This record gives sequence, C-alpha cells and structure tokens, in this order.
Amino acid sequence: MLFKNGAIRYLIIWYAIFLHLMQGGLLVASDTAGFVTSTAHVRIWLHLSPDSLGVLYLGVAITALLSMAVFRSFSLQRIVALLPQQVLITLAAAGALVAIVDSQFADGVVRSRYFIGADQAPIIIAAVLHSAAVMDGRIEVLWKSLQSR
Repeated sequence: MLFKNGAIRYLIIWYAIFLHLMQGGLLVASDTAGFVTSTAHVRIWLHLSPDSLGVLYLGVAITALLSMAVFRSFSLQRIVALLPQQVLITLAAAGALVAIVDSQFADGVVRSRYFIGADQAPIIIAAVLHSAAVMDGRIEVLWKSLQSR
C-alpha cells in the first residue's frame, strides 16, 4: 500500500469533501463564486450557467457519495463512489492548467504564468494526491480479490 493504514488517503478525501462543500456554500452566498478558476472551468465544460445551482447540486451529490465511500470498507462500491469526485477534481485541475498556460484567470484577469501557477497549485496537487489515493484503493481491492481466489 502506498499510504500506511490509509491515513493519507482519508485526509485527501476529506479535503475534497470540505473543498466542495465550501465552494457550494460560497455559490449559494454569491453567484460570483462560480467564476473561480477551478469552478468556472468545470462549470463551462459541463455546460452550466454561472448563476445555475447545477454546480452546487453536483458538488453536494458528489460529496454525499464521498461521505459514504469514506465509511465503507474497501470494495468496488467504494471505488465507484470515489470516481465522480476524481473526475470533478481532475476537471478543476485541468482548468487551473489552462489558466496557467493562457496566463489568464477564468474571470479574465491577466497575470504571469508563475503567479497563476502558485495560486492554482493547491488544486493541482489535490488532484494528483486524490488520484494516488483512488489508485491505491483500487490496487488494494484488486490485490484482496486475487488473494481470495
């Protein structure tokens, strides 16, 4: 296992849960939160309008799946529950990378690639760590199923 006793895996999953709950809450408070770089690119790629509560509903549904996944034992169901979050966080990281390459935030503010890279590093790192946690769980489930045969 890449992470001893799964402790790191749980931390990144909880981070993703709280990140999307916070983003959802901010979207309820103000639709301008829909223009944050990572959220805006997810919203654009999923064809949701900026004032749409679609991003909020998507985040809440994915958070519910994640919460169930955290409390389940390792199984294929748990891995499947983690995959929507993986897709969402990967899209957000891809949006951050687009902003870095374009030297422009989603709201049109132009900054240097280095500035945007430093600003967007947390979502990119989160996507990498979340991928590692999901893959680690998938490897463990596969290994256990092979051992039981």
